[in-house]
This record gives sequence, C-alpha cells and structure tokens, in this order.
Amino acid sequence: MNNKIHFKNTSEGFTLIELIITVVAIGIFGSITANILANASKIYSETLKKQKFVSEARSSFFQLNRNLSLQTWPTNDNIINSKTIDIKSANNTRLQYSFLSNSELRFSIFQHPNLDPTSQTLSTITDFNSSNIFYYDAQNNFITDDSYSDNITLNKINILFNNSSDGYLMNFESYNSPYNYQFGKPMDYHE
Repeated sequence: MNNKIHFKNTSEGFTLIELIITVVAIGIFGSITANILANASKIYSETLKKQKFVSEARSSFFQLNRNLSLQTWPTNDNIINSKTIDIKSANNTRLQYSFLSNSELRFSIFQHPNLDPTSQTLSTITDFNSSNIFYYDAQNNFITDDSYSDNITLNKINILFNNSSDGYLMNFESYNSPYNYQFGKPMDYHE
C-alpha cells in the first residue's frame, strides 16, 4: 500500500509581472492626480490674485466717488492739477485724493472733527498717466482755469487700474455732481 499524501499548493502569490504592472498603474494614477491638484492650485491662486485686484480697484474708486459727493463748494478744487482733488464738506472735513507717479492713489485727511490728520495709500495699481479728474460747467464745457471754479457743476473721474505683472486692467469712469454744487457759492454770511 502506497499511501503517499500529496499536498496541493493552494498558495498563489503575485508574479513579478503583476507587481510591476500594479506599481506602474499606481504611478500613472498618482501623476494624473498630482497634475490635477497642481492645476487646481494654480487656478485658485490666479483667482485670488484677480479678486484682490478687483477688490482694491473697486473699493478705492467707490471711496473716492462717495467722498466727492460730500463736496460743498466748487471753489475748493485745484482745477489746474488733474491729479489731485481737495474735498471740503459741510461738516468742516477736508480731504484730498492724489494720483502719484509711483502708481499710488493716496488719501489724506487734513481736517476732520473726529480724526487726526493722516494719510494712507488706497491703491498701488493706478496708472498715473491715464487717471485724471476733470471739471465741467453747466453747459458741459471743460474747465481748466481756477478762476472759473465757481462755475463747476460736474466732476469727471477716470481711473485706470493696471497690474501689468499679472496682466489685469480695469477702467472706472464716473460723472459726479455733488449735491451742494446745485445751490451755488455761499454768501459771506453763510460761512
């Protein structure tokens, strides 16, 4: 009697070829995933830069436009200089906005009932050559002489925001007729 026991080898492992194919597949899927994540990160970063640019441009423009509506009398303007506007309001506040050649839009408080004199940069992306403040009379004639400042009824603000390093441009233009302009210049006994 020949009772030999035969054991059947049921333990199957991975062959070398299967292991190589698995490692290559994981590498391919990993590189695809890394590429997708890198592109998503780049898009997110560019979106944040663009949003920061738009936010800076809008907030500085709207602050200037809002404060310009507080102007009391047109004689407060230095019309010869289209890069600076002085604003004096009815509550004795005196503000100034200036476009500077280093691409800054500068905001200064010279006189305020509740604040100390101060100055701050609102924007560092204004295009100096393309950003201007213009003055017009009631017949829409362009005024460039300080001696005609009593005739101003309308201001035009044009600001070009330019971030050349990222390729962003944004142009804002506004016509503003401050409320108090329509009443004309005050007489001596009103001051």
